[in-house]
Amino acid sequence: MKHIRFSLLTSILLIIAGIVHRIIIRMFNIPFEGLTFWSGFVGVFFVIALISSLLFNIFKVADRVET
Repeated sequence: MKHIRFSLLTSILLIIAGIVHRIIIRMFNIPFEGLTFWSGFVGVFFVIALISSLLFNIFKVADRVET
C-alpha cells in the first residue's frame, strides 16, 4: 500500500510540475530547446518535490507530538 501511495503522489507531482513548467515557459517566452526545456522541468519538479516532502514531514512530526 505504501508503494501505491508513493506512485500516486509522484504522478500527481509530475502533473503539477508539468503545468507549472508550461506556465513558466509561456510567461517568460523561453524557446523550446531540448536542454533548456528538460532542465527547467527537472528543476521545477525538484522544487515541488522538496516542498511537498518538507510539508509532509512537518505534518508527520505534528501528528506524533499530538499523540
